[in-house]
Amino acid sequence: GQVDYTFACRTILGLPVFTKDGRLSSDTAQGEAICPPGLPVFAGEDERELAAIPEVQPSIPFQSMIVECGPAAQGYALQRHREVFITHAAQILPEFVIAYR
Repeated sequence: GQVDYTFACRTILGLPVFTKDGRLSSDTAQGEAICPPGLPVFAGEDERELAAIPEVQPSIPFQSMIVECGPAAQGYALQRHREVFITHAAQILPEFVIAYR
């Protein structure tokens, strides 16, 4: 049969911004996040860099984004599993290649 491959990676999340829809910040399922709800999660329209951490000088962007899951009727983009986005390759260390059928 066909063999598929995937990578298992170690990553550094740093300070994540939480979101329900991948566009605006939100509270976390565990409580209040550091970023007030309703702010854009990306720094620009090209969506290559995350937004700056509020009230931090000099300006430093969030290092990762966690998209929470929940009911679509409550504005969640994901219904089954939350997703973690890392925007810089330097934060990711591939550990294993896993082959499976």
